[in-house]
This record gives sequence, structure tokens and C-alpha cells, in this order.
Amino acid sequence: MYNYVNIAEAAAYGVGFSRTEVLKTESAYETVTTVYAGKSPREELNSLTLGNNNWTIRRTIITENLTSKTTEVEETWATGSWNDRENLTYKYAR
Repeated sequence: MYNYVNIAEAAAYGVGFSRTEVLKTESAYETVTTVYAGKSPREELNSLTLGNNNWTIRRTIITENLTSKTTEVEETWATGSWNDRENLTYKYAR
């Protein structure tokens, strides 16, 4: 069993991903958690694998509005290099 920081991280982790990264930013009005979860086209992970352009990457953005006490979740997908995950063009799943 895995121990997660919060439910948002657990939900974004998924099954079968090769690598996961969780980034969090906080302000006085909101907390934004961005989770990148990627599936590598190759079994072994090394510097060459991370640069491979055939990763399937899911980006989940969880925005918690502290004023209205609401939470929005946006899940999008891209194909590209894990090293470029923050700059890829993400689209909604079909």
C-alpha cells in the first residue's frame, strides 16, 4: 500500500505509470496541485528513456479555491518526452 500526501495525489497516481511528479503552489486564495504521470515506451528508465518522445503523459491539475471552498479537477493527456512534460500541448482525453 502506498502512502499519499492527500487524496488528490492518490487519485492522480493511477496504475501502470512509469514515473510520477507532484508539484504544489499555494497562495492566499488557492492551492494548485499539478500531477504528471507518464508511461514510458521502454521498460528501463534512464537518461535516454526520459528523452524518448513516445511517452504517454497525463497531467492532472487540482485547484482548491480557499475562498469559495470549491475544488476543480482538470485531466489532460499528451505524447512526448518526459523531460519536456511541462511544455507539451495537453488535450482532453477522448
